[in-house]
Amino acid sequence: MDSKTEYINLEIACKRYIPKLNHHVYESILKPDEQFLKIQIGDEVIRTIREEEAEIMWYSGKLYLENYMKAFMEGKENERNYQSQ
Repeated sequence: MDSKTEYINLEIACKRYIPKLNHHVYESILKPDEQFLKIQIGDEVIRTIREEEAEIMWYSGKLYLENYMKAFMEGKENERNYQSQ
């Protein structure tokens, strides 16, 4: 499975917890080989990744999203523990 497919599958799974999670890919006007991956929650851009190689861009996006969701879920767990006290 390529990195783009892995990223999209992960994003779909994450939408269960963050429904407004989305991404957009843009090509650079100044450098035609360069692409931007913007990861957003609603209108807020939480991360922009700029790479010349698409495979690296998608892989970097996947790693970022995995770490973001790990922190998000740990925050939810801490919130539940706090409320149960």
